Amino acid sequence: MNVTIRFFAQFRERFGPVHELTVPKGMQLIKVLREIAARTSDGEAVLFAPDGRLNDYVIIMRDSARIDRDRAATLELREGETIAVFPPIAGG
Repeated sequence: MNVTIRFFAQFRERFGPVHELTVPKGMQLIKVLREIAARTSDGEAVLFAPDGRLNDYVIIMRDSARIDRDRAATLELREGETIAVFPPIAGG
């Protein structure tokens, strides 16, 4: 099954802009994010809190809808979908 994970702003600089992956059916989003985070020395600390949940400031979007960080732990990816991962967004 093919999925795309896109990172934005400072996450893009750390993890790269796009990861096009082939994953098994039923793969959970959190597992994919852990695999990507493990590719950099501080990736785990950037995305994940010490308790293993996503950090409060990580924003996940699926099909233009925001995904609750707790739901990401059980969310199964779907064929061909794109997940967007954003750092905190501030404006002025």
